[in-house]
Amino acid sequence: MEIKDLDWGNIGFNYRITDYRYVSNFKDGKWDDGELLTDSNVTINESAGILQYCQEVFEGLKAYRTKDGHIVTFRPDLNAKRMHDSAKRLEICHLMRRDSLKRWTR
Repeated sequence: MEIKDLDWGNIGFNYRITDYRYVSNFKDGKWDDGELLTDSNVTINESAGILQYCQEVFEGLKAYRTKDGHIVTFRPDLNAKRMHDSAKRLEICHLMRRDSLKRWTR
């Protein structure tokens, strides 16, 4: 994977197009392991509940590279908790927090 030359001091929290995105699907009562995809398009069925009822949960997980080259994430435990709490509040299927952390940091 190519290392990007980013201005980390001015990256902010705006949407930034990335080379990869993590996608996990809920089917037959459970979430799959998910995968990294390069396609930025989202394909959904016209009868998807999100279009009729507008329920969704989104959490952006910020990652950065340290001076010694390691990639680290910024407070992924709190990110997973917010995602879990939001899904629970909306009464939609949610990942267990420990599972979220494993998937996001592998």
